[in-house]
Amino acid sequence: MKTKAFRVLLLIGISFLLVSCATQKFIPKGSKDYGAYFGTFRGDLPYANGGMRLHFYETPEGEIRFRGVCESDARKGQGQFVRGTVKNNKLEGEFDAPAVGTITGQVSEDRSHITGTFDSDIFKTGTWKVDLRK
Repeated sequence: MKTKAFRVLLLIGISFLLVSCATQKFIPKGSKDYGAYFGTFRGDLPYANGGMRLHFYETPEGEIRFRGVCESDARKGQGQFVRGTVKNNKLEGEFDAPAVGTITGQVSEDRSHITGTFDSDIFKTGTWKVDLRK
């Protein structure tokens, strides 16, 4: 029993390490912090509600990219990672492994908040809203 638990924990640790490395490569070296947003997401399933954090960066080429995490209130410590880009105030992204899905949104004119929708195999469909952290 202890061996099985150890294997599960080891696999979870390796998964987070791989996702972390992939996410770091997504934000190129030399990118500038463009802002952090915090808020909530609400999904179709009872456990698909919780907190959301998105961090935005401007790449050296001028592209706006983001990465973040959705953490279920019911499953603390089990975040689903997201990443993507913003063009013309429209946010488009995807969930990182092990989740599969998309995230879309609209940035407000004054950049104070972002609202959107998501569709994933883990959280199913839902909405989200984040506000700029000052």
